[in-house]
Amino acid sequence: MLLLNRYIITEIVRSTIWVIAVLLGIDVVFSFAEWSGRPHSANELGMLYIGYRVPEKMNLYFPIALLIGNLIAFTRLAMHNELTIMLLAGLNRWRLMIIVMVLAILCEGIAIANREYIVFQAKRVTTAQVTESDERTVHTNWLRHNNDYLSYATLQPDNSLTQIAIYRFDAHMKLQQVWRAQRAWFESDYWQLAQVEITTLGTRVDTHHFDRHTWKTQLSPIAIQLATADATLLPLSTLWRHYDTLQHAQRAELWRYIVRPLATIALALLAVALIIPRLNRVNTTTIFIGSAIGIIFYVVQYCAHAISLAWHISPVIVFIIPPIAMLVINGMLLFFRKSAVPLLKVPE
Repeated sequence: MLLLNRYIITEIVRSTIWVIAVLLGIDVVFSFAEWSGRPHSANELGMLYIGYRVPEKMNLYFPIALLIGNLIAFTRLAMHNELTIMLLAGLNRWRLMIIVMVLAILCEGIAIANREYIVFQAKRVTTAQVTESDERTVHTNWLRHNNDYLSYATLQPDNSLTQIAIYRFDAHMKLQQVWRAQRAWFESDYWQLAQVEITTLGTRVDTHHFDRHTWKTQLSPIAIQLATADATLLPLSTLWRHYDTLQHAQRAELWRYIVRPLATIALALLAVALIIPRLNRVNTTTIFIGSAIGIIFYVVQYCAHAISLAWHISPVIVFIIPPIAMLVINGMLLFFRKSAVPLLKVPE
């Protein structure tokens, strides 16, 4: 039986790798086409940007690639009567489901590790480089801290800020000072500003310039990230530690990844549910039908965030309903359909 397990796993892994390679190849081609319209000087940056985004795209395609890989592997085995012989030899649907679920969990483990240690750093680097190189784009990130309003262009990988403006108000929200700096570094309990211009508003307007100046505040780079950054730029561990201070979109990103293993398992089991009950009628059309259902499910899962924002629904509920529904459908196809017992093809 271990030999059968190894053979099935090999078929699924091989098919899944091919699917991921094809999806990544198509994505890279379209990304190059997008960057080809930019100035010639941006071509090198575009190639670097596309290369850095490959790990992120792998995470994006993992669930659907695993589904299509399962469909291809099981369809091939069914059409060659190999799956029929395995079932006659004692391999039951529960063992197939366990194999598929274990592979799904392993894929999601790889995806989470990839996001935490590779995608996170790569996306921060590429975002900063593209932001600095694109002179046509005006970037404004805003944050309020007490009576100060902070505006900055980018938060760099070394946790420094660029193109900073600090608008300081009094208790009556009357503008008192405007600080502008080219760059800033955080030093435990204050920000060190470089190339500073301070404009004081009163009976007259005074402007002073400094090479260095100190902005005393407890507003750390992590707090700025949590308040203004794209949640996909933050590690899941950081989102979890600061869950109480997260915005709705950031909580949705966290719960999307927490629930994603369940969604991936539901997608992977769809292949078993579509093929095992109808072994004598499996053909290449099954692959297209299963892929279409999986893509629709995948789109719904990714639209869950927008649904949560529009109707003010908890992201936990919105993200968990689609995979639970898919698992119920898979169970009905496998165990409650009249044709659930495979009609085995006996070789002549």
